[in-house]
Amino acid sequence: MTGIIAARRIVFASAAVFAATLVAVFPAWAEPDARPSYLVFFDFEVPNLTEKAVETVAAAIARAKQEGAKSIFLVGYADGAEHHPERLSCKRARAARDILVRGGIDSEITIAVQGRGFYKPLGDTREREPQNRFVAIYIGVAPPGH
Repeated sequence: MTGIIAARRIVFASAAVFAATLVAVFPAWAEPDARPSYLVFFDFEVPNLTEKAVETVAAAIARAKQEGAKSIFLVGYADGAEHHPERLSCKRARAARDILVRGGIDSEITIAVQGRGFYKPLGDTREREPQNRFVAIYIGVAPPGH
């Protein structure tokens, strides 16, 4: 399930509608070579952020405020051994979003959240690969494929 959070309101759409909306509203997000600003890693089978992950999100908050960002895109991932990787990846992205909001990200900033499950893993494609349990934080640009 894909969701957009605009002005703290959730609107669900298909992936195609989600992508078209983002590009229409934020043309800079169409850049094909966008790289994540931060990667937040998770433990196996949980959406909870570790202490180090919270520190990473805090760094993202500081950067977004410093740059005067108008948008933040969060994309969650899961490894192949985790149950319900799509659902878990969404929960991870929402957990990171919650920390952003509690950390003072202004309501004027649009936060988009998406879970991609076990799509395009970072590390080895073996199951239980810790590198594949993460949320990518994009400040001001969207991930490739949108």
